[in-house]
Amino acid sequence: MRVWGTIMLTIGIIIGALIFLPVFIGVLITEKDTQNVNYYLTFTVIFFGVPSLLLILYGRKLRRKGQLAAEENFRQQQLRNGASEYAAFGDRARQAVRRPAMETMQNKHNVPQTAPKLVVPKVTAPPKTVICRNCGASKNMVVGQEAACDYCSTILKA
Repeated sequence: MRVWGTIMLTIGIIIGALIFLPVFIGVLITEKDTQNVNYYLTFTVIFFGVPSLLLILYGRKLRRKGQLAAEENFRQQQLRNGASEYAAFGDRARQAVRRPAMETMQNKHNVPQTAPKLVVPKVTAPPKTVICRNCGASKNMVVGQEAACDYCSTILKA
């Protein structure tokens, strides 16, 4: 199929490039009469353009069909010839995948189960500005906190 597709594609390109285009362009350049130009162009398109286009499209389709058939034949041949060669490799590959999974499952049973520690974030109140009654200094403090004034050491409560 690929050979016939290539032959048809080549013939379509040759007809299109060597016959259709020169005749089409020649008719446009040489003919002055509009009625004759329409007649010749219609004749050229019908008898050279359409067949070359059909040959190109069908040739491409046959080549693609042949390529897919060849790929499928190659896959089938690989399966027939390589089944015994790949069987041992497949067993080793499956064991290599199973082994780490089994080890992981065995390790899970040996690990003591402890509950995860919950970390509760501390909720802090927004700072509050407290003014000292003794000296008038201001200090930023958290609500509910007691601290000494930086200047006179008086105890401040927020």
